[in-house]
Amino acid sequence: MSGKGPVLALPSYDTLASTEHGPTLQWVLAVCQHQQERIALLEETVAQ
Repeated sequence: MSGKGPVLALPSYDTLASTEHGPTLQWVLAVCQHQQERIALLEETVAQ
């Protein structure tokens, strides 16, 4: 990978998903958003 742009870090599970019933919706959505950003970044890199 090229070194341009910030590395996108996954949202912390502990801070967003601290319920006894498993991950919160916010955490799941944050992970989905993170994955979409990574995919967009990859497509951008491939397109060049």
